[in-house]
Amino acid sequence: MILFSCKGKVNSQKKVHSVKLPGIEKTDENLINLYFHNQPEDSIWKEDVHAFYKKRNYKLAWSYKGKFIPQANYVINMIKHIDEEGFSMECFPTNDIWHHYIQLSDYQKSIQPEHIKAREEFDIFLSITFFKYARKIWAGINNPEKYDWFISKKTINERELLSSVLKADLDSNFSASKFHPLHKQYNLLKKTLIEYRKIARQGGWGNIAKSTYNIKPGDTSEIIKQLRYRLSFENKTLKVDTSSYFDSTLLKALKKFQFCHGLDTTGILDPFTTDELNIPVEKRILQISANMERWRWLPEKGGDLYLAINIPEYALHVYEDNKHVWQMNVIVGKTLSHTPIFSNEIQFLVFNPSWNVPKSIAIKELLPMQKKDPAYLSSHHMQIFLGNKLNNPVHPDSIVWHSINEQNFNLTFIQTPGPENPLGKVKFLFPNTFDVYLHDTPSKYLFTQKERGFSHGCIRLEEPMKLAQYLLEQQGMWKEKEINKLLGKEKEVFMKLKKKVPVYIVYFTTWMDGKENVHFRKDIYGLDKKLIDELNF
Repeated sequence: MILFSCKGKVNSQKKVHSVKLPGIEKTDENLINLYFHNQPEDSIWKEDVHAFYKKRNYKLAWSYKGKFIPQANYVINMIKHIDEEGFSMECFPTNDIWHHYIQLSDYQKSIQPEHIKAREEFDIFLSITFFKYARKIWAGINNPEKYDWFISKKTINERELLSSVLKADLDSNFSASKFHPLHKQYNLLKKTLIEYRKIARQGGWGNIAKSTYNIKPGDTSEIIKQLRYRLSFENKTLKVDTSSYFDSTLLKALKKFQFCHGLDTTGILDPFTTDELNIPVEKRILQISANMERWRWLPEKGGDLYLAINIPEYALHVYEDNKHVWQMNVIVGKTLSHTPIFSNEIQFLVFNPSWNVPKSIAIKELLPMQKKDPAYLSSHHMQIFLGNKLNNPVHPDSIVWHSINEQNFNLTFIQTPGPENPLGKVKFLFPNTFDVYLHDTPSKYLFTQKERGFSHGCIRLEEPMKLAQYLLEQQGMWKEKEINKLLGKEKEVFMKLKKKVPVYIVYFTTWMDGKENVHFRKDIYGLDKKLIDELNF
């Protein structure tokens, strides 16, 4: 008897000499138990395998009357190309699976007991391999929280998925993904990954020499030849030639590269642009693979209307019926005060918000300022409360500030509405344990920066009133005159939405836009690196 391990190795056991006539071959409960006895590392699938075969009265899944069905060849081919899904070929024993499949194909319709038994054992092995593949490709890892991802992860039913594939009619357009489709972005990145792997096999795109000066349109330099060659890999409209002249065609291609990499679109080859150009294709492959993994975790649809904030992009996107409608720039948390990755639903808009200062900011930032300047809190319109008793503010002069420290701090600071309030004129509230929300900011000048990690974790909006008006108009609640009137009074007003609006705060350092341009951004929180270091990409 032959048993195929999850590593594709063959274990020799004593031959069983019972004879079965050709027909609808079956496995049985004892043979399944024997498989798991010999392959204990696959035990997590024991319940699924028993349930799967019991439901089909233990009939083999991958062969009929001694002959492999087309789905067996399809699935093995699918597994053979797991590198196109962003994983290393070492993830699955593809060569061994294929070898045993071909070997057993030679025994089709054989009534030799060992051949029949080998088909039965291979059937179990291939079913388990499919379960492993399905979970890896269609669901991803079990614990995204380990990588700071707190959005509810989608789930799949591997048994139902396998049953659907086995029942399907295979044709030239068949794809197993139609039974559990992945997000559109996943499939777009997959195309890019295939292209980049091809570039890597051909030796990559090389490096551009660093110039001692910025190279501009109209310049002539040997480096321009290198630039033209490098850009040709990602810009198919750029012709590769030996010209060392910086012409308008090259200018257009360089600006597009800068735009897609979050750089200033100057059309000038400066050190920042050179550094991005010189990132090896192998690193881009790993970056794409890590982001494809995140797309496996997300549900396909976010709702009829939803918001998505992509942290590394510093951008908020609005979607209607899964179509991108518009976007705006945002400011996110600093490296040491990450904006968390999670989702919830916006329930309230607060106009003229007061700011309940987080304790960490109160202790580390405001307390030292107050100790230096006894008028600091008053001049910044801060109210002071003892503990959590927010009914009666106390005067700053009644507190012995030099005796207050981190250990005995028992105060609450609240900044009243006004032009100096860091929340600006409106904030958007959704329940979460991180005390994070979207809000306006008086520091508009920060939006001129390309990299905007300036906050303590909350998300500052460049056009907050545009978003407020949009959400209220969608629900028939926008009354411009009334809202302008209440904004002028500087009195805090809560407005409850008729329908909650989902908001997803996500982390993607590469994606495709509507014109299928691939974008890359810096791994500002080091979360790509964490994924790449621990998963087998």
